[in-house]
Amino acid sequence: MKLCGGLWTALAGGLALAAPAPALAQASADAYVITSLRWEEDYVWLADVERPADVPAFKYLALGYGGHASFGLEARYRVEAYDEPLFGRFGARDFTSGQTRLLAHADVRVTPVLRAFLQLGAADEQGREPGARGADESALDLAQGFVDLGRESAVRLRVGRQELPFGRFLSLRDGTNIRRTFDGARLSGGRGDVRWDAFVAHPTRNGPESFDDDPDPADLAWGVAASRGGWTATYFGRRDERARYAAWAGTEERHTLALRTVGERGPWRWDAQAGAQFGVLETAGGDLDIRAFGAASELSRGFAGAWRPRASLRVDAAGGDASPADDTLGTFDLGYPNLAYLSDAAALAPRNVLDVHPFVTVQPDPRLTLAGGVEVLWRLERGDALYAPPAIALTPTDAPGGPYAGAQWYVRAGFRPSRHWDITLSAVRIEPGPALTRSGAVTQTFAALQTSLRY
Repeated sequence: MKLCGGLWTALAGGLALAAPAPALAQASADAYVITSLRWEEDYVWLADVERPADVPAFKYLALGYGGHASFGLEARYRVEAYDEPLFGRFGARDFTSGQTRLLAHADVRVTPVLRAFLQLGAADEQGREPGARGADESALDLAQGFVDLGRESAVRLRVGRQELPFGRFLSLRDGTNIRRTFDGARLSGGRGDVRWDAFVAHPTRNGPESFDDDPDPADLAWGVAASRGGWTATYFGRRDERARYAAWAGTEERHTLALRTVGERGPWRWDAQAGAQFGVLETAGGDLDIRAFGAASELSRGFAGAWRPRASLRVDAAGGDASPADDTLGTFDLGYPNLAYLSDAAALAPRNVLDVHPFVTVQPDPRLTLAGGVEVLWRLERGDALYAPPAIALTPTDAPGGPYAGAQWYVRAGFRPSRHWDITLSAVRIEPGPALTRSGAVTQTFAALQTSLRY
């Protein structure tokens, strides 16, 4: 393995710092919450309380002038098994891969308005066919490194390498070994119940060696979002010099306007978003005007009972291109979507597809969550392809077979023995319909086991 021994040493040394602390006021252990976005954590609440027994001492170290430092550690191991990846197309071979990811971070709050966050990471992958992806392997490198100036409750400027979740348009890409980050600037703030967020950044290119990651000069994203109550209005832009579609490739500048609403009332919860896209794709054969539409929604209802059951229905649509022969491109594109957008198998991308997805979740124990469902999929436009992530055309344009693309059946189990340790197990079976089988697709299966330790 190419993981840096120094990071293992940092993990071991950091855990050794969990020594007893002087007792002050009592504090509830419920205040200790470890999040997936480690930069969201703030342990200032430990300043004037007795540290709970399961909170390591390195989570809060007082500094002069009212500042404090916090340290965090993370180790993840993931096994994935694919049978007939890419639906058996393009000579793809079955494989089972093992992925290891290590992260360590330091969060230094120098003053209430000045903060520095540094995260180092290393990743290793073994067994993937035909080989590891760029986002799967790296020696010790800078995962995140940014400076905040200002207050989150007022106006805050963040500059540097950072995770940049921005609705459905910029995801964390946590299914890969290396999470997606961006090099750039983010300005956020708000007043009362109004919040706003703006950014401009290049996605980070991941290299295999130590400290060789850099911003991608051929890819630039920017956006603005404002929210109030349960409503969010978003503008998202991207210039990509390597845009790819089934019939076209070139330099694209795409703009998205979207409106989203989320909320809950009694046992009901909802999340719905619709967006329109416009712009230009410059190709060797001429320019295409982008005119695309997409929508996503989820409605769920909880029920009383010991297992806390919740029934949900998702309906999503991502537009496709009606004809490659005209001068308009109708394929909807999210920019930087979650690779496992439709299922953990990451078999289909959110392009030219309609999915109807009923599923159920239950909690037989507070530490255990079980989910299962089926996603039924249709091709929206016959003139466009069905795609695998990130932009692999699984079918040609105008492929025969009708609109029905198939169904993804899945089960998922999440077990959290403690606040520091979680285990996830998932299995997916994707039975292709005529829109895929007429192009040679066969049934694909996927299984994954993941375990993570976070401190």
